Amino acid sequence: MTKALEEAPARKRRERFRKGYIYMRRSCYLLFASALVFAGVAFSVFEIIKPEGLSPFVLFTALTMVSAGGAWLLDELVLPTRRG
Repeated sequence: MTKALEEAPARKRRERFRKGYIYMRRSCYLLFASALVFAGVAFSVFEIIKPEGLSPFVLFTALTMVSAGGAWLLDELVLPTRRG
């Protein structure tokens, strides 16, 4: 009975769906974390080159965005490949 359940077509479809889900999730993580890093870098560059002077709170926010995006990329994309 157990062998018949393991070979069921519905189970195979779920396994294929699970693999596709993992790839889609990791692709979305890569996209969103990269966008967060890029937005933080652009935000900090615009803050540094603006003619009115440097605003430390805006620069701190931009650096926080970059560090959060970098930590997200490191946690979701780099470290699991080393563990697995």
